[in-house]
Amino acid sequence: MKKLFFLLLVCVTTNLYAVPVKYTCDTPFWWNRTPLNVQCRDTLYHGKKKARIALDRFLKKYPKRVIRKNLKRVIFVRYLELYGVGYGATYEYNVLYVSTGWNSNSINDLEEKLHHEFSSVLMEEYSFKNKEWKSISKRYVSEDDGGRSHMNDRDVYKGSNSLYKKGFVVKYGSTNVENDVNTYTEFLFVSPKRLKSIAKRYEKVYHKTRLLKDFYCSIDKNFQFCGE
Repeated sequence: MKKLFFLLLVCVTTNLYAVPVKYTCDTPFWWNRTPLNVQCRDTLYHGKKKARIALDRFLKKYPKRVIRKNLKRVIFVRYLELYGVGYGATYEYNVLYVSTGWNSNSINDLEEKLHHEFSSVLMEEYSFKNKEWKSISKRYVSEDDGGRSHMNDRDVYKGSNSLYKKGFVVKYGSTNVENDVNTYTEFLFVSPKRLKSIAKRYEKVYHKTRLLKDFYCSIDKNFQFCGE
C-alpha cells in the first residue's frame, strides 16, 4: 500500500490552490489522430522542480476564485509536438499543457507559458473585446494556422521598435489576435515594468495594455494591477 501511494503521489500532486498537477503525457486521445499526431515525453526530475516553482509563482498572481473556477489541471511534459511542430505549451478546455524542455526551460519561461495559455482559457470563458483589440493593429500575418508556421522562427519571441509601433510586443503576437493577447499577458504578469516602459513610448501598446488590464479586472477586481 505504501508503494502504491508513493507512485500515485509522483503522478498527481496538488498545491495550495488545489489544482491537480501531472508530469506524465496524459494527453487527450483525439490528439493521436491526424493531423495533430501528438508526440510527447514525460517530465524528468530536474524539470519537475522548476515546474513547481513556476506554477507557484503563476498561481500567486491570481485571485483564488479565478483559478478554482477556470483551471482544472496543469500537465507538465518534457517534450510536446503537435501538427509536426514542437510546442512550448498549449491548452484544451481548462487544462494547460506545458513543455519543460522546449526552447528554454528557465523558471521565468515556464511561468510565462502558464500565463500565456491561461489567458486563452479566460478569453473563451469571459467576454473579451476582440474587435476593439484587432482595430488597434488591424493586420495579422498568420491567422489561418494559428501562428504555427512562425513558431520555429529564431526571432519569434523578440520585440523591436518596428513591432512596437504596430502594437506588438513580440513577433509571435503579430500572427493572430489570440497570440497577441497571450504574449501581452506574459509581459503583464512576468515583466510588467518592461511592458509599462514600452507602453509609455508607443501608443498602440499603451491602448492594448489598457484593454488587457480592463479585461482581467472585469473578471475579478483583486488583481494587483486593478485600479492603476
